[in-house]
Amino acid sequence: MNTYLIKSFSLRLLNEELEKITKDIPNIIKFSFNETSTREVCEECAYYSLLDEKKCVIVFGFKIDKDINIMEEYLKNPNPNTTLVLVMDNFDKRTTFYKNINKNGKVIELAELKYNDLNNSIMNYAKNKNIKLSVDALNKLLLFNNDNYDLVLGEIDKLSMITNNIDEKAVEEYGAKLVIQENFAMCDAITNKDYKNISAMLSEFESGKGEVIPFVGLLTSTYLLIFHAKNSTLSNDELGKLLGVHQYRIKLARDKARKYTSDELYKIFDLLGELDYSLKSMNVSPYGLLKNFLIKIA
Repeated sequence: MNTYLIKSFSLRLLNEELEKITKDIPNIIKFSFNETSTREVCEECAYYSLLDEKKCVIVFGFKIDKDINIMEEYLKNPNPNTTLVLVMDNFDKRTTFYKNINKNGKVIELAELKYNDLNNSIMNYAKNKNIKLSVDALNKLLLFNNDNYDLVLGEIDKLSMITNNIDEKAVEEYGAKLVIQENFAMCDAITNKDYKNISAMLSEFESGKGEVIPFVGLLTSTYLLIFHAKNSTLSNDELGKLLGVHQYRIKLARDKARKYTSDELYKIFDLLGELDYSLKSMNVSPYGLLKNFLIKIA
């Protein structure tokens, strides 16, 4: 049975897998499950072309619905010229449907990479492209792109068009100036108590380019990380795994934690709570509320 069930966290890894599957198949038909039905998919799979061509039917976002019995019936006698690929966000290994494909087809689980595996995979990607990527540059890319594998590889591809020696300076100088990166830079300045550099960054929020509420969420999560780093005896790697963040972020949080007393952090959490409430309940300038918060903690 030429049937694949794929679970993937990464669009890039998924595309690489699909390229392998469809390499020698001339006719590729793609469906989004939100815009089609199980019945339509099965009808397309069962259809024989006049030229008897091989084809691959790919269904993105497939879900087990009330018509799954139609799919199960098709899979009992599938079209030998059709390769069916079902891409799911998640699947229940206890279901008969999963067990049937696992027995007679192929299940591919592109599981999310863990910390060391993520680092090694990105380093190997750069090495295979003859790109020298420093550890500091990798850490900065992960930080700026919120540990998103696809975004990091995309940034490496873009940076490699400028230089094959990607260091931290290259990331900061040539990397895409995304809103999330600017937010991280300002959050870093605030939590490092680097108040002299905050004024220029704050103007982004005054001009309306920055969104205050998401930024306050980022700031709160960063202070929580600092609090955990200050009060935990676990290693960076152990605490990172426990909290679900990259160990480099734990290292940064521990460096910042030395600048705060526990009482200071408790006060900041109280002020962040007040700020969050005011932003969501009061009809006043978000920029003004954020500026007032910064005055209080300075």
